[in-house]
Amino acid sequence: MEYSIGEFSKLTGLGIHTLCYYEQEGLIAPERNSGNHRCYFDKDLT
Repeated sequence: MEYSIGEFSKLTGLGIHTLCYYEQEGLIAPERNSGNHRCYFDKDLT
């Protein structure tokens, strides 16, 4: 299943700004859709 950053934030309990920071630091690397929006998947929960 595909999640937006807002949906993924709610699932993980991490704030949107925290997820963006983790991406900036190279700790996570979410995929991007055709609109260049971050896409998270079930595999990212682990």
